Amino acid sequence: MPDPATGLSLGWILEEDAVGVCIRASDPATGEPRTLRRLRAEHASDDAARLLFAEEVRRVQGIDHPFLLHVLRHDARARVPYLVTEPIDGGSLEQDVAAHGPWEAARARALVVGVLGALAHLEGRRQWHAALLPRTLVRVGDGWRLVTFRHVRAEDEAGRAKGRPPPEPSFAAPETREDHPAPTKARWLSMWAAGSLWAYLRTGHPPTRGANLCVPEADRRAFEHLLEPDPYRRTADATHALSELGEGPPPAAPHPTLPLRLRPR
Repeated sequence: MPDPATGLSLGWILEEDAVGVCIRASDPATGEPRTLRRLRAEHASDDAARLLFAEEVRRVQGIDHPFLLHVLRHDARARVPYLVTEPIDGGSLEQDVAAHGPWEAARARALVVGVLGALAHLEGRRQWHAALLPRTLVRVGDGWRLVTFRHVRAEDEAGRAKGRPPPEPSFAAPETREDHPAPTKARWLSMWAAGSLWAYLRTGHPPTRGANLCVPEADRRAFEHLLEPDPYRRTADATHALSELGEGPPPAAPHPTLPLRLRPR
């Protein structure tokens, strides 16, 4: 029997966090699978929780990119606020690599380029993805999507969120020490995010700073460039990172730069 609030037939729980719950569902009219994310029922009368969920909905509505989980409809004013997305079919990228081992080079490159395209799309909306980790890439059909709810932020918003994943320094650029950088630095980190994801796909484990990666020389050159430890030498944003990989024309605008750090004499 369809849920009266959402009109969907509900299945099993996929994930829970401090804010909401994700449920596998289907549209009874078409039989199409869906994923339902809604505020936890016990928070339905909590104004602070409702506001947090409404912010989440506001950030992700209208996102339309093949590598970002697409929101189909939402209602932040319902008795129990919710949003409906594409169906999450299988496990995460982390589970896939653990089960099947590292990816071959062409497949890994294609995924990294797609993810960078998604980051560039968010940058165009003045947003960023706050948790670019293998577990936030999920299977949808025969492809992969970056989960958007909870993890998309506006550039001018603080990186706070209830239930956010714990820091994973292996995937974070050295200057952040966490996977939720300050919003003003968010657009400077796309190059490191791409490099760490590429290294993970090719080796099966996160990059270790300062360690030699046991990968082919062509991969090593890419890793050394993308995983540049000095932020002053690293490409600024996803669009520039794509151009460094030879994907698309070089951006017309110059690279945004970090403030010049002067040493006292």
